[in-house]
Amino acid sequence: MCHPALGEGTPKVLVEAMARGVPVVATEVGGIPSIIRSGENGLLVSPGSVRAIADAIAILRDDPLLRQQIVDGGLAFARAHTAERVWGSMMTIIKQQFPDLGWSEEIT
Repeated sequence: MCHPALGEGTPKVLVEAMARGVPVVATEVGGIPSIIRSGENGLLVSPGSVRAIADAIAILRDDPLLRQQIVDGGLAFARAHTAERVWGSMMTIIKQQFPDLGWSEEIT
């Protein structure tokens, strides 16, 4: 998946691609570097450089070990950032900060 943004927030489509086992090439703008760790779960390139995008795609095409490493890293990232896990982490923090609210076990 190629995401050649010139400006961007934190696009969910990157995590969605990783969750499907699709390697990601994206530009290093906005919130994208908070999702993509270049060489671990995707490849980051400079914005506006068609050559850099083409080179990154060619690297993934030609290096099956790197491609698999990135796919595996992407799947791990996506599994760690599901809505359920994020919700669970948030609730743990809230319960720790406000223990006197009488949390029931039903609210997890």
